[in-house]
Amino acid sequence: MKLDVVSTLKDGLQLLKENPKILVPLAVSVVLWLLVVVASYGILGLEYYDTAELLNALVLLLLVWTVVGTLGYFLDNVAVRVAADVALSGETYLKDGLLFTLRKLPTLLAAGFIYMLIVTPASLLIVPGIYLGVRLLFFSYAILIDNESAMGSLKKSWSIVKGNWLRTFALLAVFAVIGFPLGYLLEIENLLLWAVACAGMVLVRGWAIATLTLAYLQLAPEPAEEEEEEEEYLTMPPEEPFELQQKIDEPEIPLKPKPEIERKPRKDEDEEIKEEQKQKKVLDEFLLSEEISPENSVESESGITMQQLQTERRDEEKEKQSEEIEKEEGDVRIADSAERNVKVSEIDVIANTVAEETTDKVRIEGLGLRRRRLQKSDTKHVDKNVPQKVDKAEQKSRGNTKDVEESSLDGVSVVLRRD
Repeated sequence: MKLDVVSTLKDGLQLLKENPKILVPLAVSVVLWLLVVVASYGILGLEYYDTAELLNALVLLLLVWTVVGTLGYFLDNVAVRVAADVALSGETYLKDGLLFTLRKLPTLLAAGFIYMLIVTPASLLIVPGIYLGVRLLFFSYAILIDNESAMGSLKKSWSIVKGNWLRTFALLAVFAVIGFPLGYLLEIENLLLWAVACAGMVLVRGWAIATLTLAYLQLAPEPAEEEEEEEEYLTMPPEEPFELQQKIDEPEIPLKPKPEIERKPRKDEDEEIKEEQKQKKVLDEFLLSEEISPENSVESESGITMQQLQTERRDEEKEKQSEEIEKEEGDVRIADSAERNVKVSEIDVIANTVAEETTDKVRIEGLGLRRRRLQKSDTKHVDKNVPQKVDKAEQKSRGNTKDVEESSLDGVSVVLRRD
């Protein structure tokens, strides 16, 4: 795969703009280097009266440079890991990048030591040093992104730069040209220029790390694809020669075709019966269980929609309900008429009894008046049997009357008592 220099530079700058957290470990590294430089000028500016004191100062300065150089190397690789996380997953976690780089620090130190052993002697001849330095440039990226070992990372860097050496060198040349003026500003004794130079160095180094991370991801093959190909190759079971020979020796036996079954055409009556059964099933299963909207209505084989069937079934149920209501109302009317007839008959009986009693009373009163008149009369020709007849009629009327009669007409009781 060929590396596109211009697009990689643009993508690296865009990655740095969207995720400025990549610059945090680089800023700490630059501050440490500035402190070491200031301390070195202070140590070397002192006057030493003894050679032993000068040697002790140089040894101390060497130790400080070694420790700070190791810290700077570690922080640069933290920035590489953070940039790789952003490029692969779009998320930035400084803590995770710091811990992961700390676990890989022994491998990084071993690979860096081997890199220095190879490149430093070749740098004396300039051209071989530049060539080897570019070919082995991506060893730390291989360790932090693909979890390679020390020697494996150097081999992988050597293989992926093959065919893209000039393009990789062009990327490094761009950052070298931009960073050279910033290094010149550090030599000027001006605090403001120093601050500008340090900020510029942090930005250029962050841009370089983001761009080289994207370049490595473009050039390095994906390890997942290689593992899948190896697994497929290993999982293919080889066929045994005995089974192959047995398959070759066995003759092929032609299979007899199955006899075709002649199907009789269905009659119209059978089709109608099946359609009716289907309609009944649809009515029993769906219409009564849940309501069907016009949008979800499904046409049956006879062309009648489910909604039409549902409306017909509802109309039938309404008619049945109305008939039942009419029957109940007719029964109620008959019962009411019977009760009314009974009440009318009771009223007639009571009225007759009252009329008879009133007539009896009138007759009794008339007979009493007649008796009194006969008693008062002094006529000689009075019939002697008349008082006896009056007494007999009065006893007969009194015997016919009842002592007490009670009747009810719509909740009102009538009581007839003896005079």
